[in-house]
Amino acid sequence: MADRIAAFERSLAELASKLERNKTDGEGLSETIQEASQLAQTASQRSQEGATALPDASLGSEAAERASESESALADLETALQRDRESAELTRRIDKLAERIDAASKDTRAAAEKSVGKQRNQLSEETKALMDRSAQAQREAAAEARALAEDLGKRAEEIQTQEKPDQGAAEAMREAQREADDRGLARQLEQAAQQTEQNQMQSAQQSQQQAQQAVQAMQQAMKNQSKRRTEELERRITDVVDALRSLLGTIETNTLTMQKLTTTDVAEVSRLAKLMLQLSRNASGIAENAAAAGQPMRRAATLIIRGAEQLDAVAASLRKEVADVGPARESLDAARNSIQEALASAQKAKNDAEKDAENLRREELRGVYEQVLERQRSARSGAEAIVPAPGKTLDRRGFVESKRIAAEQATVTGLLTTIGARADVSGSELYATSNQEMISASTLAGQDLSASALSQRTVLVQREVEAALASLIEALADPPEADDPFAEAPKEAGGQQPPGGGSMAGAPRVPPMAELRLLRTMAQRVLDDTKSASELPEADQAAYLARIAMRQKRLTELGERWVKAMEEQSRAPDVNMESPESPNNNDIPPTGGSDSGVKP
Repeated sequence: MADRIAAFERSLAELASKLERNKTDGEGLSETIQEASQLAQTASQRSQEGATALPDASLGSEAAERASESESALADLETALQRDRESAELTRRIDKLAERIDAASKDTRAAAEKSVGKQRNQLSEETKALMDRSAQAQREAAAEARALAEDLGKRAEEIQTQEKPDQGAAEAMREAQREADDRGLARQLEQAAQQTEQNQMQSAQQSQQQAQQAVQAMQQAMKNQSKRRTEELERRITDVVDALRSLLGTIETNTLTMQKLTTTDVAEVSRLAKLMLQLSRNASGIAENAAAAGQPMRRAATLIIRGAEQLDAVAASLRKEVADVGPARESLDAARNSIQEALASAQKAKNDAEKDAENLRREELRGVYEQVLERQRSARSGAEAIVPAPGKTLDRRGFVESKRIAAEQATVTGLLTTIGARADVSGSELYATSNQEMISASTLAGQDLSASALSQRTVLVQREVEAALASLIEALADPPEADDPFAEAPKEAGGQQPPGGGSMAGAPRVPPMAELRLLRTMAQRVLDDTKSASELPEADQAAYLARIAMRQKRLTELGERWVKAMEEQSRAPDVNMESPESPNNNDIPPTGGSDSGVKP
């Protein structure tokens, strides 16, 4: 069995290698392959451990446990592949819709260049055909958008009726449907088609941009499936960890009582027997919750079940006609060891889930910035193509194009404003400040473009936004390395993060190493922009350099506050999370559910 799973692992690795060589994500397959590889690796390891233990008669129960864990991992693997196949179909349709809208937009732009200052009856047959083709493509895209939104809702409802619904996938589909409906995707496409036919090209391009933004939001919603699954997993594991701490505390409290127990103390024997039965039932409930969390908690679930059986054995020994205290003590010690092992395994799964959640948030934020950067590059290259010589004004074509680019620049400003409201960005002073600087620069460039007052200064300001976006993306490029002093950021007593490096514990936050990278690139950008000022006419240089000087001042203040915050963070007292508070002897723990530094 282990050998066959290993062969499957090799097939997955080969497929992943092909995707990497082709420079493609394979319509979301990379993530599916990664998850499948992890599940297959777990199944293979457990099978091998079972095969190793089986020849030893004394390890028969351990071999059975490993075989069971391997079987569960394979079942999880089958579920994951089936789940992602269904999600991939809808994701593929959204991606193809985006491609159709992009193709129609290119035709519209090409027609717009040939129809400036002309009525439709003055256009050539070739240009009219181009406009009609674009309009027809947009009407077809509108029909697909309506059908796609309906199918997303239906599929989300079907998932909810399954025995083990994938809440992350269902919510992602509902979110994608909401984006299509709330943003009026189909309506925008139909409007763009009508405007294209009527030679209202500037209005048509604005409608197309709004439609593209809606589709991008749908794509992002589908990408959020992993994020939602990870968040749900993190919540489930936290509940199990809290319940295990409480259970272990009760066991440890009664271990001392058990050591002093005598067969003559009938009342105490009876009380402990009932307590152990209750603890066993509670442990079984915790084991169910752990198993529901999936593969990361399989080992913990197995250990908790073993602990429940050992607690049953304690009760059985105590309920004999003459209490068998010796075996009861041994069983209780064994149960304590099993629950301790389960807690260690669950805590490791919790730490891994927290890291995965942080990496997913980092990757998501990076992806959002990449989308904005693509738009900003388009706006800047368009402005560069029509910027007039010093002392000259825009011609008629340049005037129309400037208005179009202004709308695109306004879109960038709007996207940056939305990003600034995110908890992970607003919770980091460095990222929030950098984001606000981009909004200010983008707004300034948009004002120039709207007023058809385009100049070299406008292009330089657009480059500022572009460079800032690139630096943010670079800062978020890789997760912290193992030897990164900020990889495990310490927390203050009470579980709170100090002010400079992020936000409250448990809330989304930008990793401190990403902040440090950003601080460095912000300083480099000030130097680069200062050098770029030489490209401007002397009349514009003073005002531009004054803006740079203000940025330099803010950067210095930000850097000082960040260093101070990191120093305070490194001095934060350690919090011992491994010793649960011992409850009263009569306390019964719940079965689950809870609301739960180095100098730079």
